[in-house]
Amino acid sequence: MQGAQAFGLRLESQQVSLMRGNGVKIEAFSPDMDRIKAHPGLAAAGLMVQENIKLNPSNDIKIIYVFPPKKDKHTKGCVLEVAPMIRKTLLESGRVFLRYAVCSVADYVRIFQCFKCLQFGHMAKACKSKPACGHCAGDHEMRDCPRRH
Repeated sequence: MQGAQAFGLRLESQQVSLMRGNGVKIEAFSPDMDRIKAHPGLAAAGLMVQENIKLNPSNDIKIIYVFPPKKDKHTKGCVLEVAPMIRKTLLESGRVFLRYAVCSVADYVRIFQCFKCLQFGHMAKACKSKPACGHCAGDHEMRDCPRRH
């Protein structure tokens, strides 16, 4: 492990393992990748340094809401929160494969509208405005509209 020390890494034997294609995996905390990649001895030995980027799906994808299945349907919809790069990839593809199913992908934008005052951005239970009727524009809620009945 003297070569690793030249790069400023202190390694234990279980942190070095063989990989497919004659590769060697070295696990290190906070390595100086620029310094390691620039070391002239690696290129002279015909070695290439590649950083292993781990993806953690549990941090990249978050289930926000699962819609209940519609009548006579066996499928459900859901809203996922994903990283911008994943969103872009999913939207470009337009679909995602889950087990043996193909699911369509689209943006989901939820806009709150208050049923009391009809303004956007909040719901009736948090409303502090005067009521407005969506049927006759009166100063009452639509469910209480005398012209609607």
